[in-house]
Amino acid sequence: HDLFLDPANPQAKAFAQSILLEIAAKYPDLDGIQYDYIRYPFKNENMGLNQNNWKLFQTEYPRYKQIGLPESSKQMSASLNKDWNQFKVTQIDEFVSESSRKMKLINPALTISAAVFPLDLNKALRQEWKGWIENGWIGRINPMTYVPHDASAR
Repeated sequence: HDLFLDPANPQAKAFAQSILLEIAAKYPDLDGIQYDYIRYPFKNENMGLNQNNWKLFQTEYPRYKQIGLPESSKQMSASLNKDWNQFKVTQIDEFVSESSRKMKLINPALTISAAVFPLDLNKALRQEWKGWIENGWIGRINPMTYVPHDASAR
């Protein structure tokens, strides 16, 4: 099982932000901080599908108030799945926005970057990094352009 800190969980969000802010404060000569794995895992579509997140989702999307927590994202209608996906995008965007703003208040010279997938994989990753750059939340992106390892090429 994959483990991750869910940005929709207020305690997880506060914990992760506290670490970033502590680093920014304790190391004033630090050149930068890079977000890595700032996304939902793409190998498990059900990550984040829990009762707490569902209640938050229903608050933000009240038209789904009468729908109980699905056991799987595969049980969602196309429109529900689209809105659920956007909810997760928003959770990540808010984490990046808030964390970056708070770190810049501590150290305005800090360069904030993110390791991102270069393809438009928003459906799988919920990582809308173009907006992070456009909004000034990060100053640099580092595209993860991996190639398969070919042992026969040695």
